Amino acid sequence: GKALTVAMIEKLDSLYKFSSSNNVEIVFRWIRIGLAARWEKAVPEAVDLVTKVGRMKFVRPVYRDLYAWPEQRQVALDTFAKNKDKMMSVSVEMVTKDLHITS
Repeated sequence: GKALTVAMIEKLDSLYKFSSSNNVEIVFRWIRIGLAARWEKAVPEAVDLVTKVGRMKFVRPVYRDLYAWPEQRQVALDTFAKNKDKMMSVSVEMVTKDLHITS
């Protein structure tokens, strides 16, 4: 569907505190909603998630979402370059493809 507006996201976050949840499933979905809306506050949260949580279930979609946002594409590339040595080889291979990185 259509992305929420930044105003809607900020209102939801003030009411429900999704950004401060300790549940990675909630945080993951919240970050993706924020990135789709081009909410700047979601970017550092996305970087934090992909650097701390190694599951491809979370990492790949967030990297793809960052890459799809032209103004944040370099953040995705830089974050991946900085952290790929800490990732499992299969994850590195898949995210490399997601970020359109060629050898």
